[in-house]
Amino acid sequence: MAREESKRARGEGRGGCLGLLLLLALVLLLLVDLRAERPGASPALESALRVASGTLRVGAARREFSLPLPVTVGGYSTRRGTATGLATPLSARALVLEAGGKEAGRIALLSLDLLQIPERLADHARAAASQLGISDVVVAATHSHTSVGCYDDRLITQLAATGRFREEVALALEEAVTDALLLAAGSLAPAALSVRQVDVQRLSANRAWPGGPIDPRLTALSFDELESHRPIGRLLLFGAHPTLVPRGEPLLDGDYPARAMALLEASQGGVALFVQGALGDVRASPLLSGEGDSGQSQAELMGMRFAEVAEGAVQTEGDRVEAAELAFASVSFELPLAQIDGQVPKLLRRAGANIANLLLPERSRLSCMKLGELRLLYIPAEPTVAASEELLRRLGARAEGARIVGVAGPYVGYLELPSRFEKLEGEAKRAIYGPELLSQVERALESCLVALESL
Repeated sequence: MAREESKRARGEGRGGCLGLLLLLALVLLLLVDLRAERPGASPALESALRVASGTLRVGAARREFSLPLPVTVGGYSTRRGTATGLATPLSARALVLEAGGKEAGRIALLSLDLLQIPERLADHARAAASQLGISDVVVAATHSHTSVGCYDDRLITQLAATGRFREEVALALEEAVTDALLLAAGSLAPAALSVRQVDVQRLSANRAWPGGPIDPRLTALSFDELESHRPIGRLLLFGAHPTLVPRGEPLLDGDYPARAMALLEASQGGVALFVQGALGDVRASPLLSGEGDSGQSQAELMGMRFAEVAEGAVQTEGDRVEAAELAFASVSFELPLAQIDGQVPKLLRRAGANIANLLLPERSRLSCMKLGELRLLYIPAEPTVAASEELLRRLGARAEGARIVGVAGPYVGYLELPSRFEKLEGEAKRAIYGPELLSQVERALESCLVALESL
């Protein structure tokens, strides 16, 4: 009897200690900043393609995702829904560029009908490209909020956006990426390049600030066969959130980018790649003033209107360049400490930051490409218009005339002006890294542009 009472007392003691430890852990999470300071490492050059000037050779391809339906719809933390079919095809589109011969190196650009790019998928694309003799690859997402989920193995992304990870979904995406790169690399042909920019300000609006700034430009790169002028590939850069499809729909949907690219491919031929610009606080706005209900969905209207504008841009007579300078560099850079103040109640902000900091990566990667007179700056964030403008202002002459491409590479969330974090204005309330992210991206881009200049 005494022995049993002794065991019970020891058990109660252990239980009390465990409870005390849990209480202490909770207090630490809630009250103490457990985030270890980052070492402040400089950006590190990951790869560089030396400047090559010569006849352009370009290949392009598209491969649809072969998805194991039913599957979770990715894009929102709530009301994701489960899809049993597709409203639009979801694809991987690849563009492979070469100038000055194969020995000078090749660069691949990928556009995927996805919400964002996880590190695993970006790593797979680089490995697949390397096996095909491609020097490096940039993987960008169209950022559709009603595309497929379940493909990101990061816990925080599963909880916040894409749903429970499924290996077979990730493998399906990787297979499409590999096939698109293989087909594009195998179809290289001499090509001419045309770059045009048109005003499309009626197709977007600032969602955070009524009447606020937008980037009204559509930048269109057209690659046509040298002799026949047959379209090989188009690269369309425009910034506006693809959130026109209502939440909870039972079908996967690539929103307006998937519709617009399909229309452009059907009318023009070739492969059309869509990439996002300064989209952080910008929504797509397909309805014109005074226009009533046409019976078409918002995504259908926006897709049609965007395709019309894009088709006009690529058909406009302009200078065709048959030989161009091609250069590319990528750097890895340190990310700031996690800060998710706008996404949790005030009393839980310290705990939220502590937990998020454990789950989020400490480094990311960005790239810069020079093609003729154009420079494209690929960043793994969603930049607001103001943040994008501030970034280019800080970079100065090195970035004159450059265009920023967002949601390119392993995703790091919103890029907002540091001044907006104190009051959680604009997209600061949705950010996952603190106000220092802008400076970190600036340093990385400067390092990348310096590398381009020195090649």
